[in-house]
Formats: sequence, structure tokens, C-alpha cells
Amino acid sequence: MPVLVLLLAVALWIALGFGLARWSGWSTVALYYGGSVPDHGLRRHFISARLGPVGYRQCLTLGADSRGIHISMWLPLRFSHRSLFIPWAEIDGLEPCHGSPGPTIGLQLRRAPGVAIELPRELAIAALRQIHGRALPPGANTLLAADTHPGAAPPRRLESA
Repeated sequence: MPVLVLLLAVALWIALGFGLARWSGWSTVALYYGGSVPDHGLRRHFISARLGPVGYRQCLTLGADSRGIHISMWLPLRFSHRSLFIPWAEIDGLEPCHGSPGPTIGLQLRRAPGVAIELPRELAIAALRQIHGRALPPGANTLLAADTHPGAAPPRRLESA
């Protein structure tokens, strides 16, 4: 009987993981943007973000380098949530999101336009600063110019392609 309960718990965990990935749109994004988190550049652990209707709370790793943004899931759900690599050139726009508990930025992806991705504003700005001097997604200059919190670098115009 205990073995049956354990097997049922494992089966439910697996079903929950794949169901969550599908419902949130993570599996759709992974079809186009599957990749890994870089060994260099910005890297933050236990980050909260939103994909579609699902809020992933403190279970993501966010990375950014000159090539793009990298998002990966906490190990116990990584089997159902492939790591994501989104090249900067595939981001059609960045815009502030309203109605979230904290300041967030929405990413508009070229090949998965139906999936909304919201990242914490401070991390989006830190990620954009990783690519200073390179092609930036639409809306990045406005976002960086509005970054006036204490300790932030002075606003400056960045080049966009």
C-alpha cells in the first residue's frame, strides 16, 4: 500500500509539472526558444516571474548576456519545463505591466506572440544593461531612461537597431 501511494504521488507530480508547463505557455515558448542558462553575464536565482496566467514564485533562474535572456526552472520541475533562451533579436517589444503586485516588464516574443512573459522590472533593466551598445528590443530606451531609482546609473540613450 505505501508503494502505491508513493507511485500515485510521483504520477501526480509529473502530471502537475507538464500540466503547468502547458497551461502557462512555457511548453509553447520552449518549442521555439529552448536553450540553457549561460555561465557568464547576469545570473539570478529564486526569481519570480509570470508566464501566461501562471505566476512562478521564487523558482526560476534568470540569466542574461549579450546574446539574450535565459530562464530556467527550479530542479524539481525542470523535467517538464525546458530551459529557455530568448535572443534579444526575438524580443519585439518591452513594456511596463500594470496590475502586477510589483513593477514588472512584459516581453513580446516574435515566435510565441500569444504567451505573455512578465519579469521583475529591476531584473529586466539589469539584463538590458548587459547588452549596452548592442541592438536593443523596442521599448528598451524608454525603460532604461525611466530607471531613476537611487543608485541607478544616470539615464543615457542607447543605440537600437
